[in-house]
Amino acid sequence: MKLKYRVIERFRSKYSLKVMCYFFEVSRSGYYTWYKRQGGENRHTWLRDLICECQNETKQTHGCRRVRRRLMRKNRENVSMKAVLGIMCRYDLLTRVRRVRLYTHFGNAVHKYPNFLKRVFDQSVPNKFWVTDITYVPTAKGCYTCAL
Repeated sequence: MKLKYRVIERFRSKYSLKVMCYFFEVSRSGYYTWYKRQGGENRHTWLRDLICECQNETKQTHGCRRVRRRLMRKNRENVSMKAVLGIMCRYDLLTRVRRVRLYTHFGNAVHKYPNFLKRVFDQSVPNKFWVTDITYVPTAKGCYTCAL
């Protein structure tokens, strides 16, 4: 379709628009819609630049809602969320999903404690050994395993 509209645009001064639309089997309203859209890419360049700047500052962690809120706060411009989302999709500015950190093996940890039990769980006397896991205990630096 774009090619047909471009040909019509090129020869518009030479031939009648009605005749060319009939020849190429396209509607005049379709041609006019295409013609109005030709300046569409440049309409949102200012918004695209602002979104790029916002995403660079936040390392692409903001979604369309947070980007819109930030733009409205910073620039005092009322921007629709659909426009922000469309530009973010078109120019690949969507949120980057963070990598989930897998469990880290602390084989070379700073604190190494001797293993007195050595996986021998048979006790001759009750309450001789008490074993627990304290990785769930929160500390100032995070959980116990993260603090190591």
